[in-house]
Amino acid sequence: MDEDTLSKLERLGKLREQGVITPEEFDQQKAAVLNNTHPQPQAPRPAIQTTPQPAPAIQYIDPPKTSVWKWIGIGFVGLLVISFIGQMGRNQQSLSETSASTESTMITDSLQASSVETPTETKPAEKWFYFDNSDKMGSKYYIATIDANEQLQFDFPYNGGSTASFSIRKKGASTDVYLKVSKGQFITHSSDGGTARIRFDDGKPITYSTSGAADYSSDIIFFDNEKAIIAKLKKAKKIVIEAPFYNEGNQQMEFDVAGFKWNH
Repeated sequence: MDEDTLSKLERLGKLREQGVITPEEFDQQKAAVLNNTHPQPQAPRPAIQTTPQPAPAIQYIDPPKTSVWKWIGIGFVGLLVISFIGQMGRNQQSLSETSASTESTMITDSLQASSVETPTETKPAEKWFYFDNSDKMGSKYYIATIDANEQLQFDFPYNGGSTASFSIRKKGASTDVYLKVSKGQFITHSSDGGTARIRFDDGKPITYSTSGAADYSSDIIFFDNEKAIIAKLKKAKKIVIEAPFYNEGNQQMEFDVAGFKWNH
């Protein structure tokens, strides 16, 4: 096959690719060139070759529907990837926040645990009342007094509660320990006085001699052996005093004496 024949065939192939000639025309022209029997193209044919034809637009025809679905599929896959990446980011953020919250809670618990103080024994509130004064002669005196935890309940003629007060008084060289009630009468004997018992904490009751007031007041009795009573009071937390009352018999009075201080 000579070069002229090859050149003609190549030219026919380009014309077919460009859409200038149809495949049937290409086959006819090809056969004519090979057989050398087909007459040369008519004069108008070259004009067709040189005149711009709308045929090249065939190269830009709309892609087939399968291409559209392909792009839709690619877009859908892309959305899934983006969604997955976003979800991973949110999960990571949530994990970070949870970790931070857990760490914060642990730190708070640790701080709270470290701030908890070891319970200490609570000291009972002192019920003693202290005061000092001077009489009209200029003599200094000191008094410590405390009321009973509960009132005494007396019948007629006193009707109602009676408050018992236990006191220590220092005046000059004299120290007195006495028990006084707001209502009622102690039983004392004019000759030898009487007796009353005091129990310090859980110890055994101790019997002490008592005496009445110099003015014969029946609402007060004085205890003997004052120094021994004061020494025990300084160590005691609670005392119970039992004393006899007119028409009421022996009555018991409880006092919370913890914290007693006496340096006179």
